[in-house]
Amino acid sequence: MLATLAADFDLAWTTIEIAEDPNLLTLYELKIPVIKRVDNSHEISWPFTASQIIQLIS
Repeated sequence: MLATLAADFDLAWTTIEIAEDPNLLTLYELKIPVIKRVDNSHEISWPFTASQIIQLIS
């Protein structure tokens, strides 16, 4: 789903391994995967839809 939207909207993303950071693990372990914007810190957690991703990036 994300690869298709990335092609349609010219997006780039970074995968972060949360197991290496105790703070991130505590924050996200029950919500992964999470998509977070770096410019405004808005995020959505799984389960999410393509429509929710489009709303996040718009």
